[in-house]
Amino acid sequence: MTDILYEPRHLSEAGFFRYLFRALKKRGAAVEDQAPYRNGVETGRHHEGAWAKIEGSLCFFDMSDHVFDFDEIGLREADLYFKANLNRAIAERILSEKGMASVKTKLEPFTFLPPSLPTANRIGSLPVGRFVPGPTLFHVVGVYENPVREGILDPFFDFGSRLEPHVMHFWIRRHFSEAIRGLGVSSLTRLTSRGNREIEDGDVVRANLNHQIFLLRMASAGFTVLNTFPHAVYPWKMLESLALGRPFILEREPLIEIPDAFRPREGTHFLEILPGFGSFDIKASSTDPAFYRILDAPNPDEILRGFKRISEKIIEPGLTQEMSRACRAFARERLAPDFIVDWLKDKVRRGR
Repeated sequence: MTDILYEPRHLSEAGFFRYLFRALKKRGAAVEDQAPYRNGVETGRHHEGAWAKIEGSLCFFDMSDHVFDFDEIGLREADLYFKANLNRAIAERILSEKGMASVKTKLEPFTFLPPSLPTANRIGSLPVGRFVPGPTLFHVVGVYENPVREGILDPFFDFGSRLEPHVMHFWIRRHFSEAIRGLGVSSLTRLTSRGNREIEDGDVVRANLNHQIFLLRMASAGFTVLNTFPHAVYPWKMLESLALGRPFILEREPLIEIPDAFRPREGTHFLEILPGFGSFDIKASSTDPAFYRILDAPNPDEILRGFKRISEKIIEPGLTQEMSRACRAFARERLAPDFIVDWLKDKVRRGR
């Protein structure tokens, strides 16, 4: 039975499907120009979706970073619907409101597979940190605005307040950066503009790093520091960090379901600053951002205490080396193309 990949652009574009599609093609999948169905998302957002036939089952892959966003044609027509950021409670509520509760049995959790994984794997196999020692903490994260330059007051000092998603997005990153600078350990912390030169001021928000340099600097550090609020999903740099052999630090474990085979473990692959802080408000209206975003403002002192709580751990060479080995072992086994294809084929067979 020949697997089929639809739309050959997914094999060449540096998007969410290249790594997966190339792995499937290497294992003998055929390629067809036209997908069996168009993608159908009613929210008006750009939606990362792709079709493939695997082991005779038509599969739709949803790589949206929105837990509330679904492709309705994919849900109706696919035999299995693999979603990278799946929260079951939110999914069931959304599907029920759309009159599509019956298709929830098609849902399967999946994971992001960034196109940079081959490069990260190659760099991760080299002793970069030995030849170019880097900082203990590497925190380079993108933001969409620069309210500091505009003179907007920091809302995090109004502890317990609810923030709008864009407000949380900037200020949690700003407070992580400030906490890192106050720890007294070596660090590279930088808020970047995501290519929007208009918000760069050379101080609070700076230009992006070249991606190759970004990976090399990350590989030379002790820990990668990530931010997941307000979305409460992993960015794809999480898998880059694992492939580079770098354990990571973040606010809290994201509120999504990840297949056990691809799920990093707290204390083995990552550490949390605010474990258990914040949640989605499942009782809110599905149109309320609090339904699908963490919008509670953590106290800045709580962030600082969280960093200080793990500061003794992150400077222990033994722990860093142990977690680094665990990350590389995870990447070598679980992010290997053959492992991913075998896991996917087994999941499809079981899902029939």
